[in-house]
Amino acid sequence: MSEHEIGREIHDLRSRLERLEASSGTKPSCGCAADRGASHFHQSSGGVAETKPVEWKLEKGARFPPFLLSYLRIPLAEGLHFDAPPQSKTWGCTPEPLILIVNWSGGGSDEFFRLVNQTFSVIKWTNPNTGIATAAATYSATIIASGRAKTVPGSVANFQLVVRATGGTPILIYTNPFSVTCDENGLFDVSHQFDPGQFDLVSGATWSLSYNGISRC
Repeated sequence: MSEHEIGREIHDLRSRLERLEASSGTKPSCGCAADRGASHFHQSSGGVAETKPVEWKLEKGARFPPFLLSYLRIPLAEGLHFDAPPQSKTWGCTPEPLILIVNWSGGGSDEFFRLVNQTFSVIKWTNPNTGIATAAATYSATIIASGRAKTVPGSVANFQLVVRATGGTPILIYTNPFSVTCDENGLFDVSHQFDPGQFDLVSGATWSLSYNGISRC
């Protein structure tokens, strides 16, 4: 084969490769689709506001709100009166709102979603039927999608909650996967139980959200 023929074959192969790249929306150099989030992880974080928590304790003889009994996993008939009254501490959060951004592999960025009306709470109660004490930590917010991005099957999106004692010592570290649709608008709750003996030690919490492989809506 002459040098001219070899050059023509190389040119034809290059043209075919360029057509394949154009039709698939990918480039071999990055290995990611142009309408997906960049291949590195995005991460945002938050924590409780630097204010005293709102403390609550069921008054002696008072009835516990029946609609909350399912959260405590206590039957209605057993949970209206407690020998050891439930108690809780609730903090506001910062930043408020928490806005998550996605950077596109093809350039540019968009708001992914935001978390508004955030609270972090710890609650402790004793089941009046079994006498077993339980404590749980809960991050709660309203999630509002921007309509510009969404998670897709196979993508990675995690919310990591770290409950802390005075001085920042971790009491609980819990990771919860999540997903976001283009029209997401509803409750976003992450909750996990911890040792009730450490309830009085809790002084706050921090959290981080990481996500990768996000697609445009």
